[in-house]
Amino acid sequence: GTGAEDAVHDGYNGILVPQSDILKTAEAMRKILSDGELSAKMSGQSLIWAKENSIGNEVEKMVEIYNK
Repeated sequence: GTGAEDAVHDGYNGILVPQSDILKTAEAMRKILSDGELSAKMSGQSLIWAKENSIGNEVEKMVEIYNK
């Protein structure tokens, strides 16, 4: 219910955990922080997602839909 699911794709650019589950959150943080390769991979994939979903790109998509 936080909207994180729109930006975070579990295992691709982050790890989704149940809301308010402190233990699962700590496990996910430990996993990412203890694995440099995983952290770098998820960071890079997050950057790609952010660029693809920037406000400019989203506005262009909406204008294109509106013009059709």
